[in-house]
Amino acid sequence: MPAVFLLDKLRTLLPNSIKLATADIAMWSVRVFPEEELIVANAVEKRKKEFRGGRHSARDALKQLGFSSCSILQGSNREPLFPQLVSGSISHCDDFCVSACALSKDFESVGIDCEKVAIISPEMYSLLFTKNEILSIKQDPLILPILIFSAKESLFKCFFPLQKEYFDFLDIEITFDQKVGRFSYRQAPQAKIKTPTYSSFEGFYVYDNIHALTACYVVNNNSVGGIF
Repeated sequence: MPAVFLLDKLRTLLPNSIKLATADIAMWSVRVFPEEELIVANAVEKRKKEFRGGRHSARDALKQLGFSSCSILQGSNREPLFPQLVSGSISHCDDFCVSACALSKDFESVGIDCEKVAIISPEMYSLLFTKNEILSIKQDPLILPILIFSAKESLFKCFFPLQKEYFDFLDIEITFDQKVGRFSYRQAPQAKIKTPTYSSFEGFYVYDNIHALTACYVVNNNSVGGIF
């Protein structure tokens, strides 16, 4: 399944007010705003292409919200800096990039991640997965490791703007509801950082044999009107 079709599948799970966008692989070589190019001026070509693709896709998502084209600079922790009224997230892998944007009056934060489906070496399990997650991986050692990894990545991106700190992979434990394509999280037993609890958190995932996509959000409890 082409990644854009997988993205369409993810759209059906998320509220309509969260806008998703991608950038054609050809756009990865199209230069972005000069102030954005400065961010990757000393980066290798691969990093420059991924950065450009991500910025182009993010501007497409912003356009869907009614924003004009603008620079998306980078914070001290390399996080993308979206316009003040927007919650946003960017992700890319070798051949695909995706962005998610929503109005911050509706969503306190959003996170998204895309990964190529690949085998994660069992030698890495103890660095990435909790003991409970490792037990669950035995059910599907090909798909579940990359899904758990991706879910944590999207969750970290969602939580960073709210907490201003990144969690370790072993601080959070992921569980999946395969019937509805949702994931949830809880603080891991061996967590070193207290995991925040958001009652309005929702997480979703889709995958095929090539890519895995995860996305999550925290609803702004002060939101007025419907967000779906």
